[in-house]
Amino acid sequence: MKKESLTTLGIALCILIAISVITAFAFSVFGIPSFLKRQNTQQPSSSNRLNISEPIIDKTTIRKGPDTAVMKIVEYSDFLCPACAQAAPIINELLSSYPNDIQLVWKDFPVEQSHPGTTVVHNAARCAAEMGRFWDFHDELFRRNVALNQQGMILLARQLGMPIDRFQVCMESGRYVGNIRQDISEGQALGVDATPYYIIGDVEISGLPEKDQLEQILSDLKKREQLQ
Repeated sequence: MKKESLTTLGIALCILIAISVITAFAFSVFGIPSFLKRQNTQQPSSSNRLNISEPIIDKTTIRKGPDTAVMKIVEYSDFLCPACAQAAPIINELLSSYPNDIQLVWKDFPVEQSHPGTTVVHNAARCAAEMGRFWDFHDELFRRNVALNQQGMILLARQLGMPIDRFQVCMESGRYVGNIRQDISEGQALGVDATPYYIIGDVEISGLPEKDQLEQILSDLKKREQLQ
């Protein structure tokens, strides 16, 4: 009886080994089935992506310049991105030169994979917006006048004369992380593939813009408006 049990156990082990070998061979030839692969939670699946054809601009959107502007520059940017810091003075100079013609629409697009901790900075800037100081905060961040971390954000808020207790509670709560993720999802749906990234009507610019290029777009938009 004992011998029969051992024989049965041996047969079962042989079967399991055979199945394992066949399965491993099948995976090596045909690949791992999709339902067994770990899902990447940082990128929305195609079924979860927003179905939009243009940027969403609503009451939560941060903007600078008149709503009647001929040219709306929608900027997807990352506060820890070096190219974005280079682009900021170009855009600011353009806004100063054409204050009635251009509106800048800000969109958060922090890339954590490249710049760990950047979402904390974006959330802090949103907290500054809650207190009416977003653009001051924005400019100082891109001037790199403070450390781009949580302590640096508190220092900057103090330098700008913001109510520190209120600011710190907002920042540490992560109050605007949901808004930031919404901007990221929107940008992904629109094909944003780098920062900075600009959408100006039907024109898209990936990377550092040139002032002459932006002025030419403004000129073309003005001509188009005059023909209407």
